[in-house]
Amino acid sequence: MPRLRKWAGKAIVTGLFVALLLPLGAWGKAPGADPAAKPGARKVVAKVNGAPIYLDQVDGMVQARIGQFKKFASAKISDEYQKKLQAEALEKLIRSEVYYQESLKLKIPGVEEEIAKQVEDLKSHPLGRYKNKSDAQLEEMAKKKIYSSHYLAEKNLLEPEVPEAEIKSYYEKNKDNFAEKEDRVRVRHILVQVDAKATPEEQEKALQKIEEARRLIVSGEDFAGVAREFSEDNAASAGGEIDYVKRGYMPPEFDAVAFTLEPGKLSEIIKTKFGYHLLEVIDRIDKGRVPPYGDMKVFFAKYLQDKMSKKVVGE
Repeated sequence: MPRLRKWAGKAIVTGLFVALLLPLGAWGKAPGADPAAKPGARKVVAKVNGAPIYLDQVDGMVQARIGQFKKFASAKISDEYQKKLQAEALEKLIRSEVYYQESLKLKIPGVEEEIAKQVEDLKSHPLGRYKNKSDAQLEEMAKKKIYSSHYLAEKNLLEPEVPEAEIKSYYEKNKDNFAEKEDRVRVRHILVQVDAKATPEEQEKALQKIEEARRLIVSGEDFAGVAREFSEDNAASAGGEIDYVKRGYMPPEFDAVAFTLEPGKLSEIIKTKFGYHLLEVIDRIDKGRVPPYGDMKVFFAKYLQDKMSKKVVGE
């Protein structure tokens, strides 16, 4: 992997030379980075082994960042912060060019076919983002993307390894953001329906049915199997399982039991406006509970890996 070493306004890279042609503070004032540049020509702010980095490329990245910032805050961007964004954008563009130039040393089987397919994908972009680009420009974009991707993959930079200590540190700093916002419960459930206008005889028949279901479970029958046979609820085919629900989703009589019953225990018969219920709590998540590190490790590792990869690629 090339290593960038800054020195006296220039940078030396393994096998490459980077020259900063215009100081950051002068970008908004200078008529052009190159004194010999023709009027209206693109301003060159840096060169990587002769390859130009243009001011409009930097400005485009800066404006995109400012646009993201303004989604969350209405405060004006300070000149100092804008210069910081310019410096970051230039660094990313230089890094991206460095990787591309290094990637040209690779021998990639079938690369021409890859480039051609990428060009077609760019032309058919659903938002027409590249409709004003010439075929030559699209081919150059595709070539840079494909060659750079192959290089980064070969150097294992697309999926960099994140140290365990860094994942744990990030978890500790951010875990409270993932605390449960409300109580939730996951249950197995059996319902024998009773219409509000049911006769006493119909109510008694429903009660006997739910009592029989409970007797079978108490005697050792599997709850899920009994639910499939007895329950008149939509979840019957899934063994009566209802995924995590918050308070208020079910009737209050149901909630009163579901949010207090010990997991794994069978409830008594519960009467609601829908009929007679039996339930067994599978798991309950209390408001404010923070997911343990083991549950979040893969998620945070992937997030940090993507972040590291984007920094390397220059996105």
